[in-house]
Amino acid sequence: MDVYLYKQFSINLNPKTMTQRDNQLHLLRQEVINMSTLVRIQIEKGKEMLVLRNKNSATEIVCTKKEIDAYECRVDARCGKLFAVHNPLMHDMSFLLLSMKITNNLENIANIAYVLSQYILENKKTNTDLLRTSALLSQLDVSNDILWDIQLAFENESPKLADKIMQRAVILKMISDKSIQNLEKIITNDPENTASLNFFISIIHKLQRATDQIKSIAKDLLEFEGSELVTQLINYQAN
Repeated sequence: MDVYLYKQFSINLNPKTMTQRDNQLHLLRQEVINMSTLVRIQIEKGKEMLVLRNKNSATEIVCTKKEIDAYECRVDARCGKLFAVHNPLMHDMSFLLLSMKITNNLENIANIAYVLSQYILENKKTNTDLLRTSALLSQLDVSNDILWDIQLAFENESPKLADKIMQRAVILKMISDKSIQNLEKIITNDPENTASLNFFISIIHKLQRATDQIKSIAKDLLEFEGSELVTQLINYQAN
């Protein structure tokens, strides 16, 4: 299956004839996919950490953040090299820009898990009532579903998933807006929990900013399909 998918993107995976460009694009794709998998694991650990107040999970999240940051740096460096050395055409250019945008979004979402881990490691108590009112666990679930859809769309070059991503992003925005309203009402009536409430609100705002970027990525996935069609037309006319 992988050979077919990569062939769609004109990457030659035959070791005997693989060019430097093919190899760099292949490695780039794999690094984005691996980073996405790592971030989704971070989000799952973050949920477990919040529910169980598991400091071991919090420590793992802190350590893994360095690996995620390293992935983003490698992707940016590889894209920079491809821009500089291989003078990419339209479709390659779209792929490189999409790769950088996805990894930036992944890093932002991974940072949410990191902030939550600091909260636990500082011995802050997780108020179960506030956790339920904030619907933070549900929002993390939807975020992970979206990341999985983005990974599938990117890996399989399937912009058809873009509509599904947009729908999930709208659902996430609705949940987060309602959560913020509920938390702000509680602040008025329960000033003693203001610090915890503001923390949850700040996390939800981070998720909202990540959601805005996800919508942009979904649009880029559709444009990526368009650039592929243009490239195929140019190649057809050239032949």
